[in-house]
Amino acid sequence: MEYKTKTIWYLWFHSITNNEWGKSSYKKISNINSFFDYQYFKDIFKQDHYQNGMFFCMKDNIFPNWEDPDNREGGCLSFKVPSRDIINEWNNLLLRCINESILTKDNDEINGISISPKKEFNIIKIWFKNDSFDYKKYFQEFGEYFLISKSLYKKHEV
Repeated sequence: MEYKTKTIWYLWFHSITNNEWGKSSYKKISNINSFFDYQYFKDIFKQDHYQNGMFFCMKDNIFPNWEDPDNREGGCLSFKVPSRDIINEWNNLLLRCINESILTKDNDEINGISISPKKEFNIIKIWFKNDSFDYKKYFQEFGEYFLISKSLYKKHEV
């Protein structure tokens, strides 16, 4: 039994060496529509993958940029995670994303998550479709890094 997810999610990649930001610079890797798919990616992705590229897990056919119509009116909640902890923390958030349990309710307000490498840490973002959504009211804090007090929210500016 595969244990299907409620929503189909798509995994995207953008190289950190690519200075182009058009649609063709993003690569759709695969979809995630079961917990078997999640386990597959959890098992194959290693530290160097997360240090050498940006990854996005987006709902349905939402493209992973601010200009996408589903992202245009939204924003991102950002968290700083040390590189040494990135695999475990990303996998935990990815599971919550595809399980639609990042929030206590209204998880349909989440369009996806992303990870971007920096020198000694990574930035993980939760993408919201509506900037006026009160994410603080429903966000389920967890772990050492995914705390509202350690986050930064930014409205998408197109």
